[in-house]
Amino acid sequence: MSHTYRAVAWSPDKKKYDLAIAAFVLVYAVVFALTTLSGQPNMTAETLVMRLSGTLAFVMMSGVLLAGPLARVSPRFLPLLRNRRHLGVATFLLALVHGATALFQFHFLGDLNPLASLLQGGGATTGALGGATFQLLGAAVLVVLFLMAATSHDFWLANLGPGLWKALHMLAYPAYAALLGHIAFGALQQEARDYAWATTAATAAAVFGMHFVAGWRERTRSKDGGTDEPSQQLDGEDYSRTIRAEELAEGRGRVVRLGERRVAVFRNGRSVVCVSNTCSHQMGPLGEGKIVDGYVTCPWHGFQFDPATGRAPPPYPDCIETYDTRLRDGWVWIRRAPNAPGATARSGRIGEAAGDAATVERHGWGRRLAAGSLVAAVAAALVAAESQRRLPKASFEFGAVRSAMGFVVADPYPSLIVPRGPTSSRYLLAGPGKRGADRLVAGVVGEWATLEGTLVFRDGHTMVEVVPGSVEPARPRPPPTGAVAENLGRQVVEGEIVGAKCYMGVMNPGAGVVHRACAALCLRGGVPPLLRVTLANGRTQALVLAGPKGEPVGKRVLDRVGLPVRVAGRVVRQGSTLFIYAAPNDIQRARP
Repeated sequence: MSHTYRAVAWSPDKKKYDLAIAAFVLVYAVVFALTTLSGQPNMTAETLVMRLSGTLAFVMMSGVLLAGPLARVSPRFLPLLRNRRHLGVATFLLALVHGATALFQFHFLGDLNPLASLLQGGGATTGALGGATFQLLGAAVLVVLFLMAATSHDFWLANLGPGLWKALHMLAYPAYAALLGHIAFGALQQEARDYAWATTAATAAAVFGMHFVAGWRERTRSKDGGTDEPSQQLDGEDYSRTIRAEELAEGRGRVVRLGERRVAVFRNGRSVVCVSNTCSHQMGPLGEGKIVDGYVTCPWHGFQFDPATGRAPPPYPDCIETYDTRLRDGWVWIRRAPNAPGATARSGRIGEAAGDAATVERHGWGRRLAAGSLVAAVAAALVAAESQRRLPKASFEFGAVRSAMGFVVADPYPSLIVPRGPTSSRYLLAGPGKRGADRLVAGVVGEWATLEGTLVFRDGHTMVEVVPGSVEPARPRPPPTGAVAENLGRQVVEGEIVGAKCYMGVMNPGAGVVHRACAALCLRGGVPPLLRVTLANGRTQALVLAGPKGEPVGKRVLDRVGLPVRVAGRVVRQGSTLFIYAAPNDIQRARP
């Protein structure tokens, strides 16, 4: 604590704590990345960053909320509590990385403002609990974490006032509930294995369960000192017997119940002192703190008080209650009535024999914290990495520009027909970002042309992301014969509508509820829609989706993108490409 505001007061404890946080983050990131990439070589860098930062932020936010109850159950966890604001700031930074990466990946490069796209789910706003809901929950969590991190310094406590500041930081609990909703309605829907539900639920149960355990122990601990004779007259004053002196560690506090109040008892050298358990700064639990430089120091924010008078060191005007103590037969007796504010309390003295037997706190918590952090990081990273579903094989030759020549068609979506001997190959076309290629090829539809672009391919489909300005008319020649269209008749097919560009490899997996907003934004921009179908053997197949007369249908089905649908339409096979022609009214929501 200091009288002037400084960005960070770098005490030795804080340095140890922050090094432990850094080691935890580094080890988790390395283990998670290596485990993920060793089993999933098709993982894109963006998806890896989102999953790594998202799972790590969840683990660390759980740790922030566990610090308090753990410290109440066992004092060996107090170092976690005293510096948890640093853990909270680190959690916000990781959540920011996750949120910023997701915002860029799913909501930029389209025809909507990114924030508007976030609020509207990329334009797919209907369908509660599966549209923009999980994204909005995540955004709300990020806002709360930002407010808590930005106001964590005592400057804001002093200017906002303890009441408002405390209320603001209590938002951590509804934010954690919103985070669970964000995970449940998002990643757990399709991107995680079934047992990920159990691990997420177990983590949440540990957080809320430890709060219950700590509250129950607090209610039952040391009622009236925990003895059969709670009070006695000593020198004409009413005293209560509390705990044995040998239970007091040097410089450490213990919380005991004194009637209806809780007080904090400390051993300060040979003296046993007692003060109120409530810090006047922000109602922190002084009994969970320690004596630093002769002052009782609050574990929350470092406020200090003279154990004899209860006064804060100058120039602070704060003052807490003090109580007289006596030692008899190895027990600590505390006068039930507090002293006058600022008056010097009478302290009991520990004898030499008692002092020799007294418990002294062992040092080296920094090493234990570091070791525990490394073990926890490895375990959490392995569980999080292994709980992901395996990604399919899909490729995007980012940065590799190829040249091609073929016949350009626009029915039902811009495509390049490239002769291959007696047959031909069909390449869907798209523009940069979340846009179609209609404008890029508008002048050469029905003609031969040359173009440059980057290949995207998956499940037998290949798409070309066309370089703007590279499309040029080629020497006229007869149209390619192409493959003969085979009408497979009217069929009812169940699947999921996805954006062709992302699904085929620009993003992986490029499907599911998590990707819904991005797919809707792509379809708004003219990217061809595909109907993703899971076959009986577990493999997937994609059909190009168009209207009954071959017209584009993407903008008319935005509310059904990324959700299970049942499509009744005419299926046509042309070469290796399947088409399904259906009216929007024949595309209905299906049960998951």
